[in-house]
Amino acid sequence: MKKLGKYLTYSNVSVTIALVVSFLALIVSVYEATIMNSQQKAMVWPHVNIKTQYSENGFSLIAINNGIGPALVNSMEVSYKDFVAESYIELVDKIEPNREFGYNILKMGYLNGTVMKAGEERVLFNLPFNKKTNAIIKKLGDLNIIVQYSSVLSERWTFNMSTKKTVEESFASEREFKN
Repeated sequence: MKKLGKYLTYSNVSVTIALVVSFLALIVSVYEATIMNSQQKAMVWPHVNIKTQYSENGFSLIAINNGIGPALVNSMEVSYKDFVAESYIELVDKIEPNREFGYNILKMGYLNGTVMKAGEERVLFNLPFNKKTNAIIKKLGDLNIIVQYSSVLSERWTFNMSTKKTVEESFASEREFKN
């Protein structure tokens, strides 16, 4: 066996080069796995928000999943000023206890505990425009809805209607909205 120096042989150099190449391959594999993980998360990313809409049908609150993946709605809180409601009926009673209309004109949709597919829009609440409902519609500026949702990979986000912001954090309502 030929020697390059006192302790250095061609065999030792070959082993050292093989170890360096193997270590570099390991680094590249870890980096590639990180990229694949972020791509996987991006392919199922939901983005839920709530908008208000005024149309010929009246006033509506609409939940929208603008993401590219399904949203699993885990928690929802609906509040009016300092009052946290458990249902739309309870909310309407709190906003306008002396209203002149029945519950039959309310259109109510479900969100809490459901899955919204990508691109889905869901009417949560609708009141027609008329003299009897205008008092409630005028007071809805003090309404807030907070929705906590997750992706199929269990990443969690919270949307707050009053700030119109989504943050990556968990949220649990002090009083779950059951509708």
